[in-house]
Amino acid sequence: MPDLLPPEKAFQISVTARDFDTLVATLTPAKDYYLYRSRIAFSLPDSAGITIASTLLPPGKLKDDPTFGKEEVYYGPIEAIIALNRSTNGAAQPSLTLQASYQGCNDPSGVCYPPIEKILTVPLVQASVSNASTSAVSTPQAVPTDIRAPKRSTGLSETGVIRALFAQGNTWALVAAFFGFGLILAFTPCMLPMIPILSGIIVGQGQHTKRRHAFGLS
Repeated sequence: MPDLLPPEKAFQISVTARDFDTLVATLTPAKDYYLYRSRIAFSLPDSAGITIASTLLPPGKLKDDPTFGKEEVYYGPIEAIIALNRSTNGAAQPSLTLQASYQGCNDPSGVCYPPIEKILTVPLVQASVSNASTSAVSTPQAVPTDIRAPKRSTGLSETGVIRALFAQGNTWALVAAFFGFGLILAFTPCMLPMIPILSGIIVGQGQHTKRRHAFGLS
């Protein structure tokens, strides 16, 4: 029969806090040793206001064990994800006391160890720093509230365009322009105020043209 390792060397365990609500326990059996999946359990004996909500274990390898029959076992390192449930009135704690329970065997000899109970202290300081960094990165930037409407372009008004066309004396341009303005006015809500403006311009320009012809001006 091979020499058997002491329990703390045959089955090693370490626990870290991923965040305030999650612990990660790493269990590592030595070479030629294995752990029973169904014998792994965790509890928080001295943590007021905090309980274990669930423990997630990876699937193991099915083995026909001489002691317990068909069992899922681990021959290599595995991670157990421990989800915590915190009450609203629970005080902040710098660390947690986790009790781990597990059992395994030596494969060549078939010798099984009695269940192992181990108490571990898990600091939460690193989890606090990690949470603060994550919050700082994920904070959305404020959206500016001073969103100004685009400025209207400054060009010639409708009346300015009409005066310019009269000044040029181009008859066909005037006809085309009035046809275009008629279409615009037909679909514009403010068509009524534009009618007296256009009428005044046309009458004024007509009188100005008669006076020029009366004095012999072209």
